[in-house]
Amino acid sequence: MNLDQALAASLTESGFPGTKEVIDFSFYDSKTFVNTVAQTFTYFESPQNNLLTGNFKGAGAFPTGQAFAVTSLRIVLPATVTPVDAIAILGGISVTVMLDNAKKYAEGLVRDFPAGVGVTMQSMAASLLTNASAQNGIASLGAVKRFNRPIILRTQQPFSVTLQTAGITLGASTVIAVYLDGVFVRNVV
Repeated sequence: MNLDQALAASLTESGFPGTKEVIDFSFYDSKTFVNTVAQTFTYFESPQNNLLTGNFKGAGAFPTGQAFAVTSLRIVLPATVTPVDAIAILGGISVTVMLDNAKKYAEGLVRDFPAGVGVTMQSMAASLLTNASAQNGIASLGAVKRFNRPIILRTQQPFSVTLQTAGITLGASTVIAVYLDGVFVRNVV
């Protein structure tokens, strides 16, 4: 990714002098949605110490000396999701990205933030999805929600990614993961 001057300046303003390293990276977090209960989950709000559930070490903000430019956001469903549940999730769960706990930077339904792999459709009859998998192959970042201008998450700036359902009926509890792909800047230790 070519960083223009404004983007580069905003990412490296950590408030701490020294050399920075810039790498392509993906942060992820996951939550379990249970069937038929109206729920709201905020992702990236607590540190994850288990790579099975997430890899973000901050608590609702990037730690001191770190910043991140979100270039894409992916919602990933488990390989075990049924076609009927996939349809309910894609059209029945809303997604909101906020900075400073007040400013919306992205909003839509799960179907608007495809995983780039597996089931990514607007609407389809469940009978047509009999052989579909939620995770066919390796993610293609060309088939995900990419931001023309990255969302900049500065050091210690509060942010949230919230998924909310109004009580859709799922056949089983389902783990839904959110991935933030982009450019990670951190102080070189």
